[in-house]
Amino acid sequence: MPFFSIIIPSYNSSKNLKKCLRSIDKQTFSDYEVLIIDNQSTDDTLKVVAPFLKENIKFFSEQDTGIYDAMNKGIEKGQGQWFYFLGADDLLEKGILQKIWLKLNEEGSSAHQILYGYYRKVLNSVHPNEHSPDNLLFKNMCHQAIFYHRSCFEKMGCYNTKYPVCADWLFNIKCFTTSEITHTKVDHVIATVGSNGFSSYQLDHQYLKDMLQIDLQYFRSSHSVEDIYKANAWKKAYWNIQYKSLIKGANSLVKYGLKYGNWTIIWKTVVFYSLKSLKVF
Repeated sequence: MPFFSIIIPSYNSSKNLKKCLRSIDKQTFSDYEVLIIDNQSTDDTLKVVAPFLKENIKFFSEQDTGIYDAMNKGIEKGQGQWFYFLGADDLLEKGILQKIWLKLNEEGSSAHQILYGYYRKVLNSVHPNEHSPDNLLFKNMCHQAIFYHRSCFEKMGCYNTKYPVCADWLFNIKCFTTSEITHTKVDHVIATVGSNGFSSYQLDHQYLKDMLQIDLQYFRSSHSVEDIYKANAWKKAYWNIQYKSLIKGANSLVKYGLKYGNWTIIWKTVVFYSLKSLKVF
């Protein structure tokens, strides 16, 4: 049984997959398996993957219904004690598997069920992966900076494919709002996250529809009902400006401001997405 199962969902990702696999191949820790779950790519994915294939690096090409269906297939196939999910355009940080293994061995692997750390984004900037109830209520954690013990999936189930973009958010909410699962932060950058992730340009309409009920179910022990309603109004306004249009988003934010106040964060959001739409950065 390998210590880590690294699961990589892919679809027509030949341009980025080679660098991703190299970042794993260069790791100093070798007790891992890599499961590439490919959605019958039509580009050069197989040609790129072929030189890396060996006993612990396997390629599966079969139709799936999306990223989380592929991740679930990886969970079913994985033999490792710990699961880690990497996008085809992401890069594993140098030597990180060895560092995580050493951390787990300090207290015994069974003492932890989730380990999470930092991640790197565009322009090499490092971001924390905070898990406070406030953070999870307003935004998801980066799953490329999280290692999950296999018991997490035994207790919480797999990813809900009903949500094509936000299934990992719901899974993280389940894991981080229950006393059944312990989680520990490590002071390491775990991965560099690519800029072309699915969630960066797709709105999960089903999650948006169910979001209030999800938040009321999991956050009522840490937040008032009024705060949960307020958070949902903000998220809907924010998603309007990110995924629909600047005008629709600005209109939603003004309505939010009139009802709840907090105008400072509103104008900062409008300015940020105005500059982004003009391709200033």
